[in-house]
Amino acid sequence: TLLAFEPERVVAESRSTAPGLLVLAEPWYPGWEASVDGRDAPCVPVNAWMRAVPVPPGRHRVTLRFRSRLLGWGAALSAATLLVLVWLPLRARAAGAIGPA
Repeated sequence: TLLAFEPERVVAESRSTAPGLLVLAEPWYPGWEASVDGRDAPCVPVNAWMRAVPVPPGRHRVTLRFRSRLLGWGAALSAATLLVLVWLPLRARAAGAIGPA
């Protein structure tokens, strides 16, 4: 049963009498993390493109969250580029003020 469905977070409840896979008909992509009853669990690709979480028998709350592994690198690269774009004109202006007239 789906309890919450958001772009970067899915919460579901599973009930089963045997171990199984909770399969979401949604694309698997690196960066999806899962937990079962608050404990880390693997989020694995299945059926060539879907994502799934192994669940033990019984009733369990399964949470999947997406955390981009590249977001931090992209933000750092953007900040460095911005610094260079601000620094270059300031450097050129300072060099022009000091240079020969």
